[in-house]
Amino acid sequence: MNILISYDLHNIEDGDSLENFLRKKFPNCWHGLAGTWIVISTLSPAQIKDSVMSFLKSDQGLLVMDVSGSYVSWGGFDVERSSWLKKMCI
Repeated sequence: MNILISYDLHNIEDGDSLENFLRKKFPNCWHGLAGTWIVISTLSPAQIKDSVMSFLKSDQGLLVMDVSGSYVSWGGFDVERSSWLKKMCI
């Protein structure tokens, strides 16, 4: 599955720990926007949410959803980021 992970950036005390966690857990990932990732995973969105919530405070939002499929669109990214999206999301 292609999973979108998006979280609030305000008041993150240890953003590096969260980023390191996501890069290690999901080496095949796209991180072209601050606080937004698309990862390839066999884990469900709920399982990923449970593992990421420990890095966030109670007042920070988190959205995790399956975005597999061909109904996607994007713009404003360099060739490398656009190529990854095209390869993995379409």
